[in-house]
Amino acid sequence: MRKPAALASLALAMFAAPVSAERGVTEIRWSALKAEGRLKGGEVVPPGGGVAYESLKVTNPDASPRVVPLVVIDRPGIEGPRYAIRGDVRGEGIEGRAYLEMWSFFPGGGRYFSRTLAGTGPMASLGGTFSFRAFVLPFSAEPGMKPERLEVNVAFPGRGTVTLGPLRLVELGPGDDPLLPSGAWLTSSQIGLVGGIGGGVLGLLGALAGTLASRGKARSLVFAVLRGMLAVGIASLAALALGWWRGQPGAVLFLFFLVGAICSAVPASLLASVRRRYEELELRRMKALDAR
Repeated sequence: MRKPAALASLALAMFAAPVSAERGVTEIRWSALKAEGRLKGGEVVPPGGGVAYESLKVTNPDASPRVVPLVVIDRPGIEGPRYAIRGDVRGEGIEGRAYLEMWSFFPGGGRYFSRTLAGTGPMASLGGTFSFRAFVLPFSAEPGMKPERLEVNVAFPGRGTVTLGPLRLVELGPGDDPLLPSGAWLTSSQIGLVGGIGGGVLGLLGALAGTLASRGKARSLVFAVLRGMLAVGIASLAALALGWWRGQPGAVLFLFFLVGAICSAVPASLLASVRRRYEELELRRMKALDAR
């Protein structure tokens, strides 16, 4: 039991550290922009009312569509081809589908945009009234391309108010998923890989333990497998609780929940019956020996 528990504890410690290679480039604070005369639009709101950070309130008072420039970042210092603007956004009475956008300008005249126009997730469009949620505006350029200027705007199709917290410009590593928040323990590809391989391994171990137990063979191995699965299940549930407390994304939490539930419930339900099975087979063996 000690070895599986130690391995499970090691895995839990490894997941406690982010695997992202994301690098912070600069943080955009609205009051600093205003003091420098670089704030293009909106009203700076100091912390308060349950919000721990300053924010920028942008309102479109009439039904006419309007694009409000927020900030221009000259020479942003991006070295790699993948980068993103991250932050938190809140909406009040937004008519239609508003969105945030980032324009990337490259030497030679190339210009490209990223917009929050998805149906769900951190790139979801802005509509109605909602509390602060995370958003991301990512962009992937060709290798060697470096933006010389970034512009961030908010576009309204009609009336509404958008409030933004401080923004962060980050550079993404090759394996980073911009749709996952920075500090996520696993990327999307790793979640799929762990889920696929983990499910296959658990299925094989369960089948092996069931087959050996039904034949009354390899008692020590069967109990080691079941106890090892139980240790992994307990560690996964502990990681689920830690991940929830640290604000890990739902996909990561669901993976730990699934692994924890399966690895805890299956061995717990089988240990007693498997023990009885071996005891019954041992009793039959002893009776057969006595009958000789």
